[in-house]
Amino acid sequence: MGVVRPILVAIIMVAPSVAIGASFNCSKASTSVEKTICASKALSSFDEQLAKAYESVILSSDHPDVVKRHQKDWLRNIRDKCRDETCLKSAYEHRLAQLAATKPAERKTFRDTNVGIEFSYPSHQEVKVGCRSSKNCIALIGKPMPNSEYLMAFEVFDGDLEKIAVEQSVFEKESNNVWIARGRFGEHSVVPLAGRPRAVFRRA
Repeated sequence: MGVVRPILVAIIMVAPSVAIGASFNCSKASTSVEKTICASKALSSFDEQLAKAYESVILSSDHPDVVKRHQKDWLRNIRDKCRDETCLKSAYEHRLAQLAATKPAERKTFRDTNVGIEFSYPSHQEVKVGCRSSKNCIALIGKPMPNSEYLMAFEVFDGDLEKIAVEQSVFEKESNNVWIARGRFGEHSVVPLAGRPRAVFRRA
């Protein structure tokens, strides 16, 4: 009988700074545009949607630097020149449509039969075999990465999922059966996955 290889994946959840949902801290809003966004649930929702869409496009685009430049131009020359909520709503709708139409990078497939893992990734990123001092660790590398050596890493272990999670990594199981990961920047939500030796991961 084959050995089930548990795979532990930490999902970092970034909570919004304020309850209303803007992607920035409304307590520090200084411009009239920022204050208008924070005062409106609809605009705050648009801002949060745009932040998520922008982050997704940055990770998947062949030309993230171009996307960043366009975003800065949009902020400076379109959004920040609005004087009312109607203008801002239109600006956000058009920018969301532009991001949605951005062509993603071509994708490659990485497969390692020895480790028992397979996943697809954007062609402008790189895969490094061996990380965290382990030959069974596969890291996805991209730029820029100011706070980490990799965007995501998979490490495969043989054995009991819960025992390995506690003894070999930064995972902890709380009394309510909820798993967390204690990292350098605080606690993060975790999704434990277990299955057959071959696993496929695809970015949504």
